[in-house]
Amino acid sequence: MTSRTILLTAALLVAFWLTSYLGLPEALGAHPWWAVKSGVIGSVIGAAAVIGWRLLFKNARGITWIALAGLIAAGFSAVLGKQEFAASYAENALAGRFWFFGWIAISACLFALLASILIARFGR
Repeated sequence: MTSRTILLTAALLVAFWLTSYLGLPEALGAHPWWAVKSGVIGSVIGAAAVIGWRLLFKNARGITWIALAGLIAAGFSAVLGKQEFAASYAENALAGRFWFFGWIAISACLFALLASILIARFGR
């Protein structure tokens, strides 16, 4: 793993934290109470996944497709969880967890997807 790869991952991590604190997850549909938390936790998980993948397999191509599939699944989870949670007037705790963990997974998969693309392009 090169220093350029670590630098790209760290810069993307700072960008994700900044956008989380500025309210992007909340603007996209995350609950206002935990929108920042889901963005920060998810980006750290995504960074760990990308670094682990790079240490194990030495390339960034495989995680790109896994992150894309995970992003689609997490998006469905968050949207359906939000709809069910709102329809139950905040009484369906399971739907609330799908909404919350769906947003963490969205952040993690989006971070992994963007990091793998950036590393494949600029990490050489």
